[in-house]
Amino acid sequence: MKNLNRSQQIRILMFLMLGLALALAILYPLLPDVIPMQFSLSGSVNRTAPKWLALLSMFGINALVNVSNIVRSKDRLLDSQMFLSFGLAVFSIIMLSISMFI
Repeated sequence: MKNLNRSQQIRILMFLMLGLALALAILYPLLPDVIPMQFSLSGSVNRTAPKWLALLSMFGINALVNVSNIVRSKDRLLDSQMFLSFGLAVFSIIMLSISMFI
């Protein structure tokens, strides 16, 4: 990632967002109608959301992080910013996949 310039990094983030949107669209019909959004320390569900709201909020949080990383960087994004963007997208997909089995 160190050899990429800012425009290449931004293209990677845009492809990441496109990939996340595609993954969420694929997962949408497989998800239950209500998705757990918060768990207590004992493991019980504290808060739920309709699946459209859960997917929209996860995509929105990812988009917000990516846009803030792009705006905050001057020359190029730091490796930690790229790692955060990738990690958050992967985490979103994993958590939604787990919710299919809860």
